[in-house]
This record gives sequence, C-alpha cells and structure tokens, in this order.
Amino acid sequence: MDITEFMTYWQVIRKRLWLIALLFIATMAVILVTGLTSPPVYRATVKLQVVGSEPEQVSLFGNVRTTTTTDEIATVQNEFVSVLKNGLVAWRTIAELNLSASALDVLNRISIVREGDAIYVTAEADTPQGAESLVTTHVDKAIQYYREYRALPARVAREFLTAQLQEAGDRLAQAKDALLKFKLQNNLDSLERELNAYQDIIRALEAQRDAASVEEQKALAVAQSYRAEAQKAQAELDKLSETAASRAYYQETARRFLQLAAEQEAAAAGHRAARAELDQQISQKESELLALIGLREKYDQLNREVALAEQDYNFLLAKENEARLKEAAALQVGYIQITEPARTPDAPAQSNLPRLAAVGGVTSLMVGIILAFVLEFIEGLSGALRRRGRT
Repeated sequence: MDITEFMTYWQVIRKRLWLIALLFIATMAVILVTGLTSPPVYRATVKLQVVGSEPEQVSLFGNVRTTTTTDEIATVQNEFVSVLKNGLVAWRTIAELNLSASALDVLNRISIVREGDAIYVTAEADTPQGAESLVTTHVDKAIQYYREYRALPARVAREFLTAQLQEAGDRLAQAKDALLKFKLQNNLDSLERELNAYQDIIRALEAQRDAASVEEQKALAVAQSYRAEAQKAQAELDKLSETAASRAYYQETARRFLQLAAEQEAAAAGHRAARAELDQQISQKESELLALIGLREKYDQLNREVALAEQDYNFLLAKENEARLKEAAALQVGYIQITEPARTPDAPAQSNLPRLAAVGGVTSLMVGIILAFVLEFIEGLSGALRRRGRT
C-alpha cells in the first residue's frame, strides 16, 4: 500500500470520525453503566476427584472387559460433566433450594473446569451464601444422579438374579422333597451306608456259618473217635467169658463212649441246624441287598438333581450378593468424591469490567471504521448514479 492509498483511507476515516467516536462513546457508556449498576457477583467452588472403582457389571459367565485407569477417568469425567449440565439435575437443585429460576438460568450460573483427574465446579450468585449453597446443592444432586446412573447395571442384574434365585430355590426344594420321599418310601437314610451295613451283616453271617460248619465237623470227628473206642471196648468184651471179672469194666467203657459219641452227634446236629438257619438268613440278606442295589440308579439320579440344584442356587446367591454389593458401592461410594467442599466467599469476585471495556472499545472502533468505509462507498455510488443521470 503506497502513501496515496493510505491518505485516501485516512481521509475516509477522518470524514466519518464523528461516527466512529459516537459508536465508541455509546459502547463504552453502555458497558460502564451496566458494569457499575450491576450487583456484585460471588463465586464458590467445589473440587471433585475421580475415584477408581470396580466395574459395576456383574459377570455371570466370564470376566467383564475392563478399561485402563486413564480411560476410566476420562469416561467418568465426561459423563459427570454431562450430568452437571443436565436440566433434570438443575430442576432438582431448584426444588431443593426453592429458587425462582429456570433450569437454564441455574446452568448458566455454573461453570466447570477439568484439570487432570479433578473437576472444579463454580457457581455464581448475588450473595455469598447463595453461591455456596447453589454449588454445594447442585454438586450433591449431580453426584446422587450419577451414582444412580452408574448403579443401574448392578441394580438390573440384582433384580434379575433375585428372580432367578427364587426359581432356583424352588427347584432345590422340589429336588430335596423328591429325594426325601424316595428315602421314606424305601426306609433309607444313606444308600451307601445301607449297602455297607448289609455287606457287613452278610460277612458276619457267613463267618458264623463257617464257624458252625467247622464245629459240626469237629463234633462228628470226635463222635466217630468215641464210637471207635466203644467198638474196641465191645470187642474186648466179646473176648471175655460170661464169668470174667473184667467184663463189667468193658461194658461200662463201651456204654460211656457210646454216650459221648451220641452227645457229640447231637452237638453236630445242632451246629448243622444253625448252619442251615444261617444259610437262610444269608440268602434273605443277599436278596435285600440286591433290592437295594436296584434302587441305586434312581437314588443317584435324585442325588444328582439335588447337587445340581444346590450348585445353581449357590452360584446365583453369590452373584446376587456381588450385585448387591456393587450396587451399594456405586450408590454410597461412587466414582466421584468431593475433595474440597465449597466455602462461603469472603468478598465479591473480581469484576470483568476492564476486560469488557477493552473488548468493547476495540470492537466499537473496528465496527465504526468498517461502517465509515461502507457509508463512503454508498455515498460514492450514489454520486456516480446522479452524474450518469444528468448526462
């Protein structure tokens, strides 16, 4: 740009200097009057910090996919800032403080700044107490709303698990009732114990039977030996004459051995009868044992059903407790904690009047200069059209 163009521009500005000055003075007057007559503004700030927490999802069939701490902090910050700007939270604040303002008015008086994992929430009001109560109440309502939002997955999972747990409890009760009825019908407590008991009884009876058989054989052998001795005495007796003095001795000896043989044979008969009785008992117990063995399949099936029902019930119970704890943690501990509560400001916030005046002054000068060139262009265009009309 040469000196001629510069002087041309300067002449235009100089010609419309009154307009530029008027705009500047009017703008500054409005800014000064507004700034000086407006009530003082008080600001109160709450500092919050993101707290790491376990995922609120309840894993039923596998591990829940987790994110890194940095991603979690960023996610929580973004979500909580959205909650702070939520109209419903603003209406809750209005209702709590009984304010005569709209949700938009309240949100316009709230400013949010993020630094690292911290969030600073500032509220403006006409009084110190108003600023402190506004930011405190709004943050409390936002934390409550956000905790309810983050606890929603755990709450839904808990309600689902509670319903499933009730059904699992009913199935477990039915399985136990079926097993109990089976035991009562068959006079059982534990099939394994019953089988072992029957096997022990059979083994004991077999041992008694074997002992009776041995005693029978021993008695028969002794009886046979006694009869042999009696036959010897009888043979000796037959050799003697009718008048021999020793004849009475051999007669008594033969009679005594025959009596002893008869006693042993009677004892052998008793052992034989006991063995037969024991064989009958063993046969009966073996039949009862076979009947119990026939119940094993049904008994094992009922026990498996009870075990599976108990496994399902315990699994659902553990998951319901996990969901209940995660819901409680989300509602009571949450992901956001207040590290520095708001305090009542001691003095009004620093006025932004100088900054507004500077911005307004520069803006009014620029608008005035642009308007001066526009008017100069319109004036020149009008003159050219009049001259063309004359010719």
